[in-house]
Amino acid sequence: MPQKKLTSVKGYANKLINVSKTLKNRMELKPAEEQRVSEAFALLAAGGPLPSAKALMNKRIYVKFLQRVEKILGLMGVVLCAVGLGVSAVVSMGEQCRVDLPHKLKKREEEIAQGDLQNIANTYSTKFFPPSNSQATTTAPALKENDHFALSVRLAGHGGMTATSQFTGDAYKLT
Repeated sequence: MPQKKLTSVKGYANKLINVSKTLKNRMELKPAEEQRVSEAFALLAAGGPLPSAKALMNKRIYVKFLQRVEKILGLMGVVLCAVGLGVSAVVSMGEQCRVDLPHKLKKREEEIAQGDLQNIANTYSTKFFPPSNSQATTTAPALKENDHFALSVRLAGHGGMTATSQFTGDAYKLT
């Protein structure tokens, strides 16, 4: 029997919540699901598809979606969307659904069976985003409110770590 095509954010969210519960009960990924998760993490680690990749535009759309999911839900959400949706479903769902779905899932996060998803995310994170040996941390001095401008940049391929820089001084408008 053919699957019913989903058209709403609520429908996609319901599907993904059910997928999380199925994964919890099954306690493992099927081989096709492992392939989708592996591809999703490889695309995130690379920052996008290679220019020679098949279906380049579709994979670019998929990577942007996964980056949004990672920012809002973390790598656990990436696993969930890779397993439950994949490239074709993400591309066919339309821009509004791609933008709204991560936010809807965040609102319904308590309904997602997260334990196994997080374990899978940790496994793939270690494989695709190995820790760097030269991770030095420095702490900037505390600044007064309105006395600084903080810039936070996501470091691609480092499991959601961010680098924060603070700039101080006077700002001048050039005319």
